[in-house]
Amino acid sequence: MTAAYIHIGDYKCGSTSIQTSFFSSNELLHKSSYHYSISAGVDNHFWAAYWDDGSRYARECGLPKEQAKNLVDKGKENFAREVNAHRDKNFIISSEFISSMPISEHSEFHDFFSKLFSKVYIIAYMRHPTERYKSHIVERVKTGQCSLKQALTEKSHNITIRKLDSLANTFGKDKLRIRKFGRAFFKNNSLLEDFCFAINLNCTEYPKENRKNESISTQALLVADKLFEIAPRHSKHRANASYLYSIAGDTYHPPKEEVDDLLRKSQEYLTLLRDNYQVDFLSDEITTNEEVDNYKFPEQSIYDIAHLLNSRHLLESEIDSIRDASLSIAMLNPKIALDLMKIAEKLRPEGQFIKNKIKELEKLAKQGNES
Repeated sequence: MTAAYIHIGDYKCGSTSIQTSFFSSNELLHKSSYHYSISAGVDNHFWAAYWDDGSRYARECGLPKEQAKNLVDKGKENFAREVNAHRDKNFIISSEFISSMPISEHSEFHDFFSKLFSKVYIIAYMRHPTERYKSHIVERVKTGQCSLKQALTEKSHNITIRKLDSLANTFGKDKLRIRKFGRAFFKNNSLLEDFCFAINLNCTEYPKENRKNESISTQALLVADKLFEIAPRHSKHRANASYLYSIAGDTYHPPKEEVDDLLRKSQEYLTLLRDNYQVDFLSDEITTNEEVDNYKFPEQSIYDIAHLLNSRHLLESEIDSIRDASLSIAMLNPKIALDLMKIAEKLRPEGQFIKNKIKELEKLAKQGNES
């Protein structure tokens, strides 16, 4: 039997980057006798986080309890079959949802994997509470889930010491590997190389990072905050968050008083983390917004930029409609479809998909004329 390496997050610690990169890298991983589970059809192994009667998953995904339980059970059944098909491989499983699993479910979680593998390792990335708090604020505001004012009142909690102790007791302390999250702490400043190191994967070529989370400026966050007023998250008119990365300025940091309050409340936790698990955040330098240039756009400019970006998004939606209309009639009337696609190209000249479709439609229209 081989080993399983179960990555459990924490939240806001690069889980999506690990999952998207490894999910498409099995050809490379197999050279080193490793395999990233693909049986669930998605890169996040959600099923590994639920070991109750289906109630938790039902609440979180808004499904009837029986249906939620069936989905989770199906994920586990498919995984067991996948293990049998790759008996010679060490398996990689990843889901940040596991970090939220109640302690009462740790035993069943352990028993399932111990029946399939001779060794089971738990890999957890953790970041300083103030950095986690900052990341939580930025994610909530830039994706339009809430206003900046509301996000500042929400506290984002790390994996508790009690939960780490339970995992250590259940799997063995030597099987629990906690890594500090942050480019300065990664092996060769690379999250993926560091993760490979954590799972004992020695290779000359590493999976390519398919997703990067970049920090955004204070000015960008203020624009996103204003956009929340104009078009909340689920509005069909809301602009995509990618525009935020092009707004220059100093990286956002929460207010000093909020950071200081969080630091005071985190001292006991950080001390236990250092003493019990040799993960030292106490000596890390903390940056607050008083230590950076606080230049901000005037209020009216922020409002104008948000409106401009939203208007741009509306135009993009209209271009998509023209493109999709062309695709829908391509086989019925390729000539009209070609005309529509050329209109879309004029509005979005950089669109490679549109350019490719024009070539296809030109061939179809030519064939129609010849016949």
